[in-house]
Amino acid sequence: IAEVNECKEAFSQISRQLRAGSDTHLKDALSTLDVHGSSFRNLLGNTNELRRIHLKQCSRNLVLLEEAPVSCRFTWYSHGRSIKRITAREAEQALLDIGEEKPHVQTQLKILGNLPAGVKLAQVQTLAPTVRANIVFLAGRRSINCSLPMFVATDNPYGELPKIKDVPLTPPEGRTRKSRGDNRISEAPVLPSLRVHTYD
Repeated sequence: IAEVNECKEAFSQISRQLRAGSDTHLKDALSTLDVHGSSFRNLLGNTNELRRIHLKQCSRNLVLLEEAPVSCRFTWYSHGRSIKRITAREAEQALLDIGEEKPHVQTQLKILGNLPAGVKLAQVQTLAPTVRANIVFLAGRRSINCSLPMFVATDNPYGELPKIKDVPLTPPEGRTRKSRGDNRISEAPVLPSLRVHTYD
């Protein structure tokens, strides 16, 4: 498992370097792969949905637990959000990059200009549903996102497995718990094109 994760990390570093370079460099690398990787390309072409695979899914590490847990409960984490602070100047530039002449951008530039000075803005990205493992050990608990199989290191391969509570194949439709009481971000975005909200 450790060797597989090392290979995944090496692949991740290479893909980051390619994306950070010029478009020409990336196209050259892809052309080389296309010439030398015909068998792999054919595999992708002949297997349903593999063409849509995301690079993160290739480089995501396998979970290896060094200690055997007592139990593991899997749940869907389907309402996660990535929240990043953004300044009014950064928001303005991002809108201008979309196209100042566009009517919906002009409307949002006016909204941004009418916001109080010093207003705090947040760019919010709703995350895709993922499976979370809530693991109980003899000495404590641990929660991890677990999109791939989880492995347990053991000296006894015939030993008893931990108690497991499985998860439905699809995430729940609505929220399964109440919204946080300390949520200070506005419900609706003030700049929809950028997913930018204000802090209440």
